[in-house]
Amino acid sequence: MSGSARTRDEANAFARKDEGNNRFAAGKYRAAAEAYTEAITLAPHVPAFFSNRALCHQKFGSWTDMANDCRSAIALDASLVKPHYLLGCALIELGDVSAAEASLRKAHQCSLANGQRFEKETLKDLNDYKKKLWAQRQQRDAVHQD
Repeated sequence: MSGSARTRDEANAFARKDEGNNRFAAGKYRAAAEAYTEAITLAPHVPAFFSNRALCHQKFGSWTDMANDCRSAIALDASLVKPHYLLGCALIELGDVSAAEASLRKAHQCSLANGQRFEKETLKDLNDYKKKLWAQRQQRDAVHQD
C-alpha cells in the first residue's frame, strides 16, 4: 500500500471513529459499533478503535467480545489505561476474578505511570471488586458450613 493510500485510509478511519463517537453519544450503540468496526478495517493498528468498540459491547452485555477487543487494544499498546480497565470490567462479568483483578491493577499502574484520568476510577473499582469478591467468599463459606 502506498503512503498516500495509507494516509487516506487512516483519515477515513478517524472519520469513522468520530462518527462512532457521535452515534455512541446519541445512544445508538449498534451504529457506533459498526462505525468503529469500519475504522478498525481501515486502520487496524489504532488501539482506540478497539477500546471504543469494547464500550459498545459493554452496552450490549457482550462480555467476551468486549474482552477480546480490549485484548486487541492492549496488544497494540500495553501502556494504555482504558483497555486494561475495560478488560477488568468485562472479566468481572465473565467471573474470571483473578484475571479481572490483574487487569484492574494494571490499569491503575498505567494511570499512575501515564498521569491519565482513570487513576481514581481504577482504584475505586479495584476496591469495589475486592468487596464483591469478599462477599462472594463469605456467601460460599456460609453455604459450605450448612
